[in-house]
Amino acid sequence: MKKCQHCGKEIQDQNVFCPYCGGKQERNEGPHNANGSPPSGKSLIAMIVGIVAAVVFILVLGAALANRKTTINLNKYMAISFDGYDTMGKAKCEFDADKFEKDYGKKLKIHKEAVRNWLKEKVSEEDLNDFEGLLGRSVEYYYSSFTPGSGTELIKGIVSGTIDPRENLSNGDMVTFSWNISDEDLAFVEACCNCRLKISDITQKVDGLEKVKTFDPFDGAGISFSGIAPDGQLNEIKPGSDAACQVLRYRTDKTRALSNGDTVTVTVTYNGGDPTDYCVGKYGKIPAQTSKEFKVGGLDSYVTSASQISDNALQQMQSQAEDAVSDFIADYGDKYITVADLQYLGNYLITPKEGVNLTGNGLYLVYKVRANFNYSNPESDHKKSFHENVDYYVYCKFHNLLNSDKGETSVDLTKYDMNYSDNFQVDSGVEETAGWSFTKWWYVYGYEKLDVMRSGIVSSNRRYNLEDNVMDVDFDSSPAADEAAAREEQF
Repeated sequence: MKKCQHCGKEIQDQNVFCPYCGGKQERNEGPHNANGSPPSGKSLIAMIVGIVAAVVFILVLGAALANRKTTINLNKYMAISFDGYDTMGKAKCEFDADKFEKDYGKKLKIHKEAVRNWLKEKVSEEDLNDFEGLLGRSVEYYYSSFTPGSGTELIKGIVSGTIDPRENLSNGDMVTFSWNISDEDLAFVEACCNCRLKISDITQKVDGLEKVKTFDPFDGAGISFSGIAPDGQLNEIKPGSDAACQVLRYRTDKTRALSNGDTVTVTVTYNGGDPTDYCVGKYGKIPAQTSKEFKVGGLDSYVTSASQISDNALQQMQSQAEDAVSDFIADYGDKYITVADLQYLGNYLITPKEGVNLTGNGLYLVYKVRANFNYSNPESDHKKSFHENVDYYVYCKFHNLLNSDKGETSVDLTKYDMNYSDNFQVDSGVEETAGWSFTKWWYVYGYEKLDVMRSGIVSSNRRYNLEDNVMDVDFDSSPAADEAAAREEQF
């Protein structure tokens, strides 16, 4: 007889089900040998030892597997991509957090005891206890309150890196991603998560960037200048003909103190910066160049040497000066004075000395005048007549002679000065009225000597350099002089 394994009532040994409760009876047969007979004492002991050994092996293997660190290659989850246009592409990197979480979210846990062990390596046990006393709780608890429980979140928190180069990329360029994870952070995370993180630089070739169209912002552009060198000024910049040029700003590095031949750099901008991004976004094309050098031209410049004066301009000034001298002599003289000869001797050119704040120039056309004086008074008690040629020097000064960039000289012929204040006297010695001691005399406006004229010009222009191109000459004997001498002999 045996008892039911479920209700406890006695039932027959051969019953498989209890007749009282219907519960199935499990067979409880002892160990048997292969032939069905009960094992001997030695066999039973051997079996028990084998079972114990197997259990120990399984426990050791489980412990080893449990303590084995998981190796994680973070490079597998870092993706580098490119966007933009060829020659101006940009690289970006992205950590695939979703895939990483899917692969390791259930495998990685933070081992709080590892946190303590790691900290104990960094600080003394006494300091650690003092810190826990200050917190009022364990380091493990404090740390877990600030760190997500999942090891994947801890690892994602230290993921960082840089790409070089990152911008202005062209298809075919090579970029490198470098991890920015400190050794200390790496060691801490590996200790906390019982894992080994594998990281290395990632190098990748740039591809997939779209070809971008270009336009020349200086095609059809123009620049003009005004003023007189070396004080020329930027006058106007005309934008290029492309539609995109109408919203761009053209700037120059120099706007004043310009001379012909100087270079001016013009740069196109948008909102004060590089217009490339705006143009590609708005018009689907970029400037082929954003700056260009222009040569200054079209400015007049002051003549600095008499050799720069064109022959035509000099002839015009000489013609004007000779008319002015003749008219002037006629105005201050009287019927007794005539111009017998007028000889051009050359010129003095004055230009500002270096370092003085002056501009412009002046050109003195110098002439030698032979004036014929003819006066007689038969009633004079003494000398009856005066017939004499008087030689003297005059000038006609023109102002601010300019040369164009083509070498053409211009000057205002209506603006000139003559030596109105410089004069000397000529006395005929002939009484104007018989019995009176007063004789006929004249003021002659000019200089008796050439060197006196030159000294006067120099002294009145001390802040200027003087270029001397004057050479004195003697008048040839003329019919007028011979006639005057013959009349003198008659009296």
